[in-house]
Amino acid sequence: MEAANVIAFGAFVFSGAAVLVAHWSYRHLVQTEKRLMEDERLTFGPLMHPQLQEQSHARAVLVVNVVNLGRRKTIISDVHAADPHGGQIDVSWSDSIDHCGNPTEAHGLVLVDPKCILYARRSDGLPFIDGTSLHVTHSQSDDVAVLRFADSWVTWEHSRARDLHSGS
Repeated sequence: MEAANVIAFGAFVFSGAAVLVAHWSYRHLVQTEKRLMEDERLTFGPLMHPQLQEQSHARAVLVVNVVNLGRRKTIISDVHAADPHGGQIDVSWSDSIDHCGNPTEAHGLVLVDPKCILYARRSDGLPFIDGTSLHVTHSQSDDVAVLRFADSWVTWEHSRARDLHSGS
């Protein structure tokens, strides 16, 4: 009977140690994953109108450079647009456009590895105005990236670049 008690006690101690090791391993895994996720982030450039062969179409298109600063590949899975008052704007989006600014290969997923150019075009063809926002859903975060279009800033930046090139 005493040998059975020793075996039962040994099994109890062994199972307790296994639970502690499993708990420590899980906590270590969660902390490591958290550290890795902190290094993951996307950086978005300013929203601008692209240079198109047909310039009259450019105001209905926004372009933004996206850079993945993390180690993992990132996928953009959805893009929505909203006017300055929060009303939804129907857009199509892709990482490539034709000469008129229409998204090509609008397949609903864009890979950012390590960078990409994202295009969004209004379905109604009207121009994007100051204060329009793009809401970008991606695989690095549950948070949606919100980008604001400031046409006046873009105009200032283009005129500044033109002044620098002309030597003014």
